[in-house]
Amino acid sequence: MDKNCSGCGQKDRCQEIYEKLGHTQGPNVARKAIFAFVVPVAAFVVAVAITEPWLKAKFAHPNMVIIAQLVLGLAAAAAILCIGKLLIRIVPSGKKDCPQKDTSDKE
Repeated sequence: MDKNCSGCGQKDRCQEIYEKLGHTQGPNVARKAIFAFVVPVAAFVVAVAITEPWLKAKFAHPNMVIIAQLVLGLAAAAAILCIGKLLIRIVPSGKKDCPQKDTSDKE
C-alpha cells in the first residue's frame, strides 16, 4: 500500500472501490474530448495562419493585425463548435450514451 494509506482505517475498502471503478462500463469520451479541446484550438491556429497575409496587407499597424487575428481565430473556433454541436444533434451515432442497467437482479 501507499505510505498515505498506512494510517487510514479504510485502506482495504479503498482498493476495492478503485477496482470497481476501473471495471465500470461507460461511454467512450475520447471523441468528445478531442472535439471539445483539440478541434477549436486547431481551428483557431488555422484561421490565424490563413488570414495573416491578408490582414497584413489590410492594416498598417501591427497591433491591429494581432487584434483582427484574435477576433477571426475566436470566430472560427466558435463556428466550428457550433457546427459540430449541430451535426451531433442531427446525425445519430447509433450508440446509446450509457449501457442499460440490468434491473432483473435487485438486492
